[in-house]
Amino acid sequence: TAEQRETMRCAGCIGRADLLVDCDAEFRKIVSRFLGRTMIFSDLDAAAAAARQTGYRVKLVTLDGQIINPGGSFTGGSVHGGGNGMLSRPAQIEQLRNAAEKEDERFARLSAERADTEKKIAETESAAKKLRGDREMLLALCGELRTALLFAAAGLVVLGFRCRR
Repeated sequence: TAEQRETMRCAGCIGRADLLVDCDAEFRKIVSRFLGRTMIFSDLDAAAAAARQTGYRVKLVTLDGQIINPGGSFTGGSVHGGGNGMLSRPAQIEQLRNAAEKEDERFARLSAERADTEKKIAETESAAKKLRGDREMLLALCGELRTALLFAAAGLVVLGFRCRR
């Protein structure tokens, strides 16, 4: 048709589908009947431009399986899950949103763990400071006790000396 010839001149057009399929001669008419009005394009952007140019009158299929039907409806997508076409983008966006939500949750959990760890460190440092203060106080008391014991010992020596006399 004239639309198919016009489509063949568009950028990204690979060819008419029935001519791109290898088959036995006995099946050629069947293949032409089913695929003869379908044009193959390299990607969705090229196919969409061709569809606009031809007034959406020809069925166009991209290599990754996306279809622009006569009339302009878009269907399909990559069968291998790696499509980059316009129709697979909402799924990719949703996957990225889900991944971002999981990372946000992980970040919140790690932030809470960090805050908890920082609180424990502060409590441990405070307890260590108190223990250092208690140690200093005990060392001072030991010193005073040593002095008191020396005075007591000296007093006993004096008493013992007086008792002997």
